[in-house]
Amino acid sequence: MKRGQKQKGFTIVELLIVIVVIGVLAAITVVSFNGVKQKARNNAKIAAATAWVKSLDSSTLSTGQHFGHQRVCLPIGNTDVNGDGLGDCGNVTDAMSVTRSETAAANNDLANRGLRNLSFPVDAITDSAGNKFAGLEHGNSASTYGIDGLLQPRFLIFYLEGTDVDCGSSYSIDYVGGSDPLRALAPAKNASTANGVTTCNYTLKDRAGI
Repeated sequence: MKRGQKQKGFTIVELLIVIVVIGVLAAITVVSFNGVKQKARNNAKIAAATAWVKSLDSSTLSTGQHFGHQRVCLPIGNTDVNGDGLGDCGNVTDAMSVTRSETAAANNDLANRGLRNLSFPVDAITDSAGNKFAGLEHGNSASTYGIDGLLQPRFLIFYLEGTDVDCGSSYSIDYVGGSDPLRALAPAKNASTANGVTTCNYTLKDRAGI
């Protein structure tokens, strides 16, 4: 550098601009990474629920008997929220409000069908209202519900992270009503969505709908 020549450098404003740009890029990276992780967790649940549907449907077809347990958690190692020694599913926010649990009878039935070792991700989802949802529930609705004339009142119910998420399967249904009770259900993107959580209902074959 020649004598008398001023040394050039970054001004405070330029440094602040660089810091802001780096902060924005870092924030975008974190959001993108979190989105990828959320999608991976949702896809794992969709894959597991699909495996359960196929296995239960196959058992119904081979035995001629449906899985006849209403509103129970499938034996998937869920956290025991209410302290009764059994895993719980659905809305598990308050131990006093938990109404869905595993049962010994359902576990024995699945063991007899060779389905006891099927699993489902156990992580709970917390919505924007502070409610926690977890697990996979076998549900049973009115015996007149069906699709295209086939009686199918049995469902698997689970939850995905995010608002209005696609439940990712042709098994996904929702109640649409109508004059014909056997057309009360229809394929749907999802069953419902609220507070950043999406509810999925997958239809199962009923003995009368085989």
